[in-house]
Formats: sequence, C-alpha cells, structure tokens
Amino acid sequence: MKNATVMNDVQAILNSYLEEDEVQECIEQLMTSETKATEFETIKIPGSDSHIYAKLIKHKPANHEEKIFIDNLKEAISKSIKDFEVFVNDPSIDNGKLQFVPGFKPAVGYTYNEWEKIAKENGIHLGTKDEYILFMGWLIDSLINEGMYERHAWFAVCTDSKKLGHYYNSRRAKGNFEVTGSRKVAGKCDLANACKILAKDDKAGGYWIASGDYDCNYYPLANLILKGNYDYRKHRCLGWFVRRSNTAH
Repeated sequence: MKNATVMNDVQAILNSYLEEDEVQECIEQLMTSETKATEFETIKIPGSDSHIYAKLIKHKPANHEEKIFIDNLKEAISKSIKDFEVFVNDPSIDNGKLQFVPGFKPAVGYTYNEWEKIAKENGIHLGTKDEYILFMGWLIDSLINEGMYERHAWFAVCTDSKKLGHYYNSRRAKGNFEVTGSRKVAGKCDLANACKILAKDDKAGGYWIASGDYDCNYYPLANLILKGNYDYRKHRCLGWFVRRSNTAH
C-alpha cells in the first residue's frame, strides 16, 4: 500500500512536468531502477579508432560551428581513447546518494571540486573534453542512422539544438529544470536542460562546460567554454560522468 501511494505521488509530480507519454516511460524506467539499485543504465560510446568518426571528419562544414567541431573531433581521434559509457539519465542526488535514474531534479548547484569528490566516492569519472566530443560524434551518427538528414543532424548538434535538448525556445519548454529522464534522443535523455561540467584540462588551463541549459536559446550541445574557478557554485550546471571499463551494457 505504501509503495502504491509513493508511486501515485511520483506520478502526480511527473504530470506537472511531462507529457502523458513521457510520464509513462519515466515510470517504467523508475520501476526498472528499483530492481537494480546499484546498476544504472548506460550507453556504450565507441573509442576514437571507430570508423564512425573517420567518416564524420570527411563532412564538409556548413558553418563555423561545424568546422570547430570537426577540428575538435580530429584532436579527439588522435588521443587513442578507449570505449567508454555515458549514463542515459543525468545525475541526481537522493538522501545524499548519487544516482542516474529518471524522475528527479537534476543535481545542479555543485562546484567543480565537489563534483570531483563525488566522482571519486562513486568510482566514476568526470568525462574529458575529448570523450564529450566523441559522444557528440556518436550522437550525430546515431541521428543520421535513425533517418535524419545529415545536414540536419550536424546543424542540430553543432548550431541550434532546440529540437534535441531542453532550451527555453524548445517545444514544450518548462521554464525550469525538467526532471531526469526527459526528452530521450537516440537512447540518451536530458540533453541540454543543465550545462555539463567536464574534467579538468591541464593543457587548456581550466575545465570545460559543455552545452546549454533550459534558460537559454544558444550554446548548442557541442558548444564548449573553458572555466577556471573550481570553487564557484554553478546553479544551472551538473557533472557529466563516464564509466571507463571494458564492459558496456
């Protein structure tokens, strides 16, 4: 009886944020998460030697943003990065515990140094700039494989991402954070909504913030900004985590 009451409360909260079909999908993911409390759903991203990236760098850029992405992708390819996993849902924190499940407020408002500590405590890593670029390349390739025109996929990731993620000018924009597990695209939820904090880059002299958030209509998914204050509390950003292992789900 208690579990039924809790689920009803959860559904009522989700109804205020999501469309009916998204609510049902979110609840199904929650029920799955309850049976595997220590296992969070991930997507395997191919390492830098994958043929998909070699194909992408042959793309003729339509604008400056696409050219920058291709340059970043070429650099990432040169780094010999192994396969890694990204979490389907953005991180949230419940009762002090990090989780990657649908239906929760994103874990925004932490500093870079706090995210580093959280990562170490949970045996995961803040993803690097190069890993994020490969993830974006995987996303472009996935969109094309799902039937999107190549030029549209590149534009959606590199130039204007409102059709993929949650920005203030996106369809059904909420004007606030969406709960985790929203707007699944190519199997990945929570694109944009909150900016993503990446790992420290000693060569660049700071750490990277990727993408945009619900309160802007700029900063597409592939956008990267270098920051240097590791103790500044970022209220619309969260950590972008990867799992580095030989086994992907």
